[in-house]
Amino acid sequence: MARILFAAHDPGGALMLGAVVGSARERGHDIDFLGSGPAVDLWKQEGFEVTPVETTTGVSFDRIIRPDLLATGTGFGDFEQSCWRWAQEYNIPSIAMIDAWTNLAKRFQSKAGAVYPDRIGVIDDTARLELEDMLCGAVKIELVGQPYLQMQVVKIGHLRSERQRMRNTLSIAFFSEPLNEDFAAGVRGFDQFDAFEDLVNSINSSSPVVLRVKPHPRERSEHWADVVAGCNLQSGLTVIMASEDTNDLLASSDGIIGITSMVLLESHLLGIPNISLQPNRQKIINPIIDEICEVVTERDSLRKAVSNFLNKISEEPEINPRFIPLIEEADQRFLDVLEH
Repeated sequence: MARILFAAHDPGGALMLGAVVGSARERGHDIDFLGSGPAVDLWKQEGFEVTPVETTTGVSFDRIIRPDLLATGTGFGDFEQSCWRWAQEYNIPSIAMIDAWTNLAKRFQSKAGAVYPDRIGVIDDTARLELEDMLCGAVKIELVGQPYLQMQVVKIGHLRSERQRMRNTLSIAFFSEPLNEDFAAGVRGFDQFDAFEDLVNSINSSSPVVLRVKPHPRERSEHWADVVAGCNLQSGLTVIMASEDTNDLLASSDGIIGITSMVLLESHLLGIPNISLQPNRQKIINPIIDEICEVVTERDSLRKAVSNFLNKISEEPEINPRFIPLIEEADQRFLDVLEH
């Protein structure tokens, strides 16, 4: 069978590629890993042997066994683009996987112009139609589903069925995002710290609440620790930095609070109550979020929305049927695309 090189920088692409490794090896493929940034640690945590790359000195492929196919994530730096250029230089077929619905065109932009792989894999028809309209046929677009979400629903669903809830205490996880790092000031109308501060000021529950804060892998945890330590807390509220990884938080939390993270979609598919805080939102960045949970955009209504969320936390939300096809045999569909 084929030798396939998986390459990624950002967490989303690394997780999506990592989710199909077992199935790919069952089909007889050899999988190698080339990683940069957060992808390196994510893959190592899964037990994969990764060749790390330091992008500040230029991407080197000297230690890589030449593959039959290159499959990458799509980060917002130049790592994946360097991989596509290398593959084109050596006539190696390449495909890039997009794990979400946001910033589709941005993933292929560079200072020198657009850079594309041979093919692009997207998770559903919504993303496919939007990208086809943007690229005007420049690249073939394949529908692959979302195998990481498929894996998560099975794995975390099992863990949640065995969890022990804290008696008389609500366990809530807040998942941050690097809005300051990814967007110019004023583009979103708020940043992650605005959302968090508004959340802390809005929690007023009849039951004690433990709020665990989970920074994004591209954020500085030290800065978040200072923010958490400086909170002015309401009575009955405890705020701590999360020591657990994302999976453990999804498995143990009574509710999930985020901004536009894909963790909100994971929690939705798992039937975990969730809510999105986007105070003073200027425009919709990830429209999917509005389809899977309540999105609070007005500061004046935030306290009431958070109170309702906490009061109804024992009610399991209905899953939007639109998103079920994302995870149906996604790993096999993903590999079918790789092999053809």
